[in-house]
Amino acid sequence: MLTHIAIKDFAIIEHTELELEAGMTALTGETGAGKSILLDALGLLLGDRANSNTVRQGAKKADITAQFTIENLPDVLNWLEENDYDADGDCVIRRVVSSEGKSRSYINGHPVPLQTTRLLGAKLVEIHGQHEHQSLTQRATQQNLLDQYANNTLVITELEALFKRWKAAHEQHVALQTTLKERDQRIETLRYQVQEMEGLDLTDEAIQSLEREHTRLANLEKLLAQGQAASTLLYESDHSAHSLLARAEHCIQDISQLDDQLAPIQELVASALVHTQEAANTLTDYLSQADMDAGTFVHVEQQLRILHDLANKHKVPLEMLDQKRAELTAELDKLNAIEQDINSAMAAVTSLTRDYLALAKNLSITRTEAAKRFGKEITDIMQTLNMTGGQLVVSVTHHPDKPFTSTGLDQIELLVSANPGQSPMPLSKVASGGELSRISLAIQMVAHRYSSVPTLIFDEVDAGIGGATAASVGKLLRTLGASCQVLCVTHLPQVAAQSHHHIKVDKTVKPGATQTGLETLTEQKRIEEIARMLGGEEITQQTRSHAAEMLAKTNP
Repeated sequence: MLTHIAIKDFAIIEHTELELEAGMTALTGETGAGKSILLDALGLLLGDRANSNTVRQGAKKADITAQFTIENLPDVLNWLEENDYDADGDCVIRRVVSSEGKSRSYINGHPVPLQTTRLLGAKLVEIHGQHEHQSLTQRATQQNLLDQYANNTLVITELEALFKRWKAAHEQHVALQTTLKERDQRIETLRYQVQEMEGLDLTDEAIQSLEREHTRLANLEKLLAQGQAASTLLYESDHSAHSLLARAEHCIQDISQLDDQLAPIQELVASALVHTQEAANTLTDYLSQADMDAGTFVHVEQQLRILHDLANKHKVPLEMLDQKRAELTAELDKLNAIEQDINSAMAAVTSLTRDYLALAKNLSITRTEAAKRFGKEITDIMQTLNMTGGQLVVSVTHHPDKPFTSTGLDQIELLVSANPGQSPMPLSKVASGGELSRISLAIQMVAHRYSSVPTLIFDEVDAGIGGATAASVGKLLRTLGASCQVLCVTHLPQVAAQSHHHIKVDKTVKPGATQTGLETLTEQKRIEEIARMLGGEEITQQTRSHAAEMLAKTNP
């Protein structure tokens, strides 16, 4: 349960700290004092979205810290241990929100994502505000309440997983059926595209070789001209390299007999003469072949153009053509085998449909049985809330012919008759604001019997009621406080008088600033506050006596 909360620079609270105890605690204050500010702070701490009013005007950041006793909460202890958050007997949650809107959350000193705080907060606190009364009229909320009561969590989880598998199989089958209708045209297109690539060497090596050959042939005229010039310089003119080397060799040979040192030089020149001859012969052969290659340029250019056209057609780089051909071939093979895929998908859908319907039917049976008990327990509590003769019926209608959903095939609706003799009607059509508040409280009373959450917070649960009905609501909240911690924001003295503890919310207006303070009341101050709630601004001895009498009856 919540044992301590410290609030700094939140909304219009500068700084306050509270120690909280087990049982029922009432939060009261004058209209406009900000009675819900403690609940707002707890909501922010546990994951609510921050807004422009979160940080107190003029402050740099809002800082909220709460301490919970968890020694009797094995689910929370296990969760903390599994996530390495240092669990002993207490849990401390902190949230800091800067004036720029940046937020940080901590669990036992460890920085955590806000979603993690929300997960833990749901195990520690339930906050029931006025908006939840209206949400009771929504069928999704009504279904969730029944499933929580019936402990259907595991079955719902299994059904959700089965629904996802069924949906995926169904979508695959529909897609294959659609593909089948378009298959023949697609197969014809694919065959044509694959045939376009047949006989073509689309490997990287082949394409690079073809590009090099194209470059060579595109420059053939230059190759022939320069090659012929080189051939002339090497061998074919009177002043060619070969002629000059031959003359040089002859000169050295004449004088080498006169000096032995010239012999190596003669050998080098003779070798150069041989290499020049070989180079000239090889170049002549090359020029002859190149002259013959002139006719192949058109063919090479045509082949390269075909490849570029294919690459542009399929919107891929030239080097990806081979992979594209493989993809087209694979798709063609898959389309040719589509009937087998359709049969397999249909078999999967049939099997999953059978499993889903069976599980949804079992869930419906469980819901139907639980609905009778749930409705009776709520009806019994309604009798204690001045709704004598009133009745709540939980209707469960199974629709196996309706589209599948992740939560089954049931239509669940809360029907209520507020007075004897009236036929039960949908909650949204017959319940007034006050009746809706009381029915909501009755539902929460029943739901909490099957919940491990230690702290319940009610914001204006007594809206639209007064007198004896308010006293009944207060007694019910006090009873609830015997099994869990209850914090209740109320404007009714009959409710506040039933609480075990009492916190007053005060708003102080100072020059240039408005501040809210929270005070845990002593017994004497409780009498004053209850008297104020009974009599308004003017507190008389009579209202004090009445307040003291109310408290004495509640706390003998």
